[in-house]
Amino acid sequence: MEEIYQKHKGESFGLYEIKKKRPLPLRGIKVSVVVNDFISTIEYTQFYYNDTEELLETEYYLPISELAVLDSFKAKYEDKIIEGVIKERDQAEQEYVKEKEKGSLVAQTVLLSETHDILKIRIGN
Repeated sequence: MEEIYQKHKGESFGLYEIKKKRPLPLRGIKVSVVVNDFISTIEYTQFYYNDTEELLETEYYLPISELAVLDSFKAKYEDKIIEGVIKERDQAEQEYVKEKEKGSLVAQTVLLSETHDILKIRIGN
């Protein structure tokens, strides 16, 4: 854990409010695993709670094996669902900023280049 901690510049994993750099409360976890021969599919759902009255821009950090394959991403806020689409990093960054400025609920996922084993998911509105 110390090695991961140092790679990640002292932050823990989970959901953080960007502006105040504070973690949001985790309310629950649901895990579903399906194994078929040599391949497994794992659905990992976490439920976080926004304990403020305002919309927040957040970052979510998730450790991931370098051998793992991320094939989908979904985020749900109230009745809105964001589904991930794989794009080039620069194009995804430009679209995130553009859609956030318009007030859209958007997300961007990147594998941190410094560590190669931590996903950072940014969600904004």
